[in-house]
Amino acid sequence: MSASLPGDRELPRSQYDLSTYFGRVQHAITLTDPSTLFAGQSGLENAKQLVTKYKTGEIKDMTPDLWNAKKIVDSTLHPGTSNTSKRLFNDPTHG
Repeated sequence: MSASLPGDRELPRSQYDLSTYFGRVQHAITLTDPSTLFAGQSGLENAKQLVTKYKTGEIKDMTPDLWNAKKIVDSTLHPGTSNTSKRLFNDPTHG
């Protein structure tokens, strides 16, 4: 998850208003977006770099690209270990 990446600044939890039902539905749809399965290793690395730039203050505001990067990082990295979760179409012989 993004909390495991370097930097002191926390990312917003969601780009939607979680105090409303519709905002929570939008957030849930974002979390289960199947397009993150196709990001690949280079997409994950680019997303991690973008999130790290935000957390270290190089990027000041959330942008659509940064929200997408956060979605990829949050859906790919295990929250407890920060290891990459198994992804669809990965070669099973590569850890």
